[in-house]
Amino acid sequence: MPPDMIAEGWLEHDGGLCPVPERGVIPVLLRDGRQSWSRFGFWVWDERAPLNIDIVAWRPDEPQAVELAA
Repeated sequence: MPPDMIAEGWLEHDGGLCPVPERGVIPVLLRDGRQSWSRFGFWVWDERAPLNIDIVAWRPDEPQAVELAA
């Protein structure tokens, strides 16, 4: 992931289950380079996603989102 995205708070997604709580909307980066928004359950986060639209990174809108997901 480019350093500027890391500096903006983007977190790499490992291909597992959705790492965020069941509420809210978060920005996601798709493998094809598009940025989108995701509600819990909207995108397929795990290995079942088609390769061109799987989520490769996400960014919590609120710092506590990472803590809530842990």
